[in-house]
Amino acid sequence: MTSLSRLAIVSLVTLWFAGVSAAQLRTQGPADPRTQPRAFGTLREQAAMQQEWLRKRLDTFLPALMRKHGADMWVVPMREYNEDPVFSAITAPETFAARRRTIYVFFDKCAATAAAPAPSCVERIALGGSSQGGVFEARRSMKKAAGDVGRGQQAELWGDEQWQALKAAIEERDPRIIAINRSTVFAFTDGLSSGELQGMSAALGDKWTARMRNAEALPLELVAARLPEEDAFFRRMQELVWSMTQEMFSSRMITPGTTKTSELVWWWRQRVNDLGLGTWFQPSVSVQRQGVTAEKLGADPVIEPGDVLHCDVGITVARLNTDTQHNAYVLKPGETDAPAGLRQALANGN
Repeated sequence: MTSLSRLAIVSLVTLWFAGVSAAQLRTQGPADPRTQPRAFGTLREQAAMQQEWLRKRLDTFLPALMRKHGADMWVVPMREYNEDPVFSAITAPETFAARRRTIYVFFDKCAATAAAPAPSCVERIALGGSSQGGVFEARRSMKKAAGDVGRGQQAELWGDEQWQALKAAIEERDPRIIAINRSTVFAFTDGLSSGELQGMSAALGDKWTARMRNAEALPLELVAARLPEEDAFFRRMQELVWSMTQEMFSSRMITPGTTKTSELVWWWRQRVNDLGLGTWFQPSVSVQRQGVTAEKLGADPVIEPGDVLHCDVGITVARLNTDTQHNAYVLKPGETDAPAGLRQALANGN
């Protein structure tokens, strides 16, 4: 195995990897994920944490964002398996899809009086689906469930009745502006499907559709907003990503002249899986070699001394995603440090 005196790793983005001898790496051996503690707790523990985040996020961020963007009411309809991009920011961690059709309604009842935004100002109504752990008022059908199974209970809202329930909720509140997730600018705010818009518009009629406005940055900013607890958790995720990158760009994984970039890619995928984590895109590892074009290198080159390596990697935990890119340099025989130009690039990048 090539020692780290031969395979020096330098991140040109944010990081300089400290040298560790190959003997140390061999002694330590690869970590067995089956014997490792769960870095972020059990799935049940994560779900409890996410549920608390959801409540705090809707209480903390949503009232001010609705007021900032002039949305008296925000209506978010979606159908099962065609969820709006904002879905995961407004639903419980145990909810993986919309329930047939689900219409989430947010109403700022303090907007008309210009009272300061507060958690108590925003009504949260779910027309279809559950209360998402108690953060929404889940409305049921006015009809009784049919048959012996229902035993007189209210049926689930379904089909056209949902649009009529939405119309009734709007008529009760008389919002001046109804924000909908439609945009030609932001992908994350363009989640209202053509069919749902068509059905909603037909049910509400001209009076209420005339009050619809593109939500634009409202859902985008809600998705992007982070609680201090989320920031701290995300930092822990990044620390793990950096340590995994250090391992991937080390003599434990790379033997110059032998190791191909695809081996590192699939090592990352497998390592993430072994640790009980997820990822949201295929990782990539590429090579830049002085005087050699990308076409000549090909899609899966063997890593050689003098190469500059680049990776784009990420993990997913608790509906949070990391996206990290690092560069590294493989020392040539006789070199003890990266070339001055690369070190200057590191300094410039930092």
